[in-house]
Amino acid sequence: MKRIIIIFFIVILFSGFEFNFNLDKRSDVEKQAMSQLEIGAEYAGYSDEPADPRVIASRAIQMFLGLMGAAFTYLFVYSGYHMITSHGEEEKITRARKTMQGAVIGLMLTLMAFSIAYFVGRRVTEVTGVGYNGSYTDQFYI
Repeated sequence: MKRIIIIFFIVILFSGFEFNFNLDKRSDVEKQAMSQLEIGAEYAGYSDEPADPRVIASRAIQMFLGLMGAAFTYLFVYSGYHMITSHGEEEKITRARKTMQGAVIGLMLTLMAFSIAYFVGRRVTEVTGVGYNGSYTDQFYI
């Protein structure tokens, strides 16, 4: 039993030396991976230079409008649930219908505001050059 344990530790000890001989190859792969990561980050709009406040504001507005759209979608589903579980009671159906109409109107307004904010935000990034890599129609199949 002692022989097996000693042989096991000797194998582990010598296999560790084998990995140390490949340090140059690992560092080369690490450099290549980091350069690819930096290129991808630059293409995505992340860079070392500070972002323009107009671009930050545009992205914040788009994020807020996205959350508002999610809230109105939740209200629509919530009112649909109440309409289904009303069991024919007119008061509950009327309240659910009003909530559903308000949610649809809010969703439409939020969608219009989001499209305007998206359009303006894209034009701001084109003008400032921050986070813009060519034509935006290249990214979509139009």
